[in-house]
Amino acid sequence: MTVQVIAPSAEKRQLVPGGTWGNLKQNRGAVTLAALAQNEQAGLIRVPAFSYITQVSGTNAQLGAGSVLEIGYEAVDGSPGDPDAFADVADGNVAGGFNTPFAPVYVTEDVYITVKNTGAGAATGDVTVTCQYEYVGT
Repeated sequence: MTVQVIAPSAEKRQLVPGGTWGNLKQNRGAVTLAALAQNEQAGLIRVPAFSYITQVSGTNAQLGAGSVLEIGYEAVDGSPGDPDAFADVADGNVAGGFNTPFAPVYVTEDVYITVKNTGAGAATGDVTVTCQYEYVGT
């Protein structure tokens, strides 16, 4: 009996993360916010469609009085996601870190992990986010 091995195309291999742990991937994104106003957001990490986002953590510098950050996601095409799905930094005036437990989030389209300022004060400073996700396919 002959076993036929069908390898994914080069295009598919670029979309499907792989590594030592198979389809589990971890990416880090960093941004220096320059007066991020209330209800503005910045995209940090792109996560491919048909993935489970399993962990999001990070650190923030002192960002300014009145700044409040939400860590969430938005579709790459700009359609709404969930801006506070993963974490809240209640007081951006204090440097610190975040790692809030949440149920895995399954995304059916490419999304960006976002940082959104919901506070009245502008957010200025460094934010680093690490995202772990598992690509499972359709």
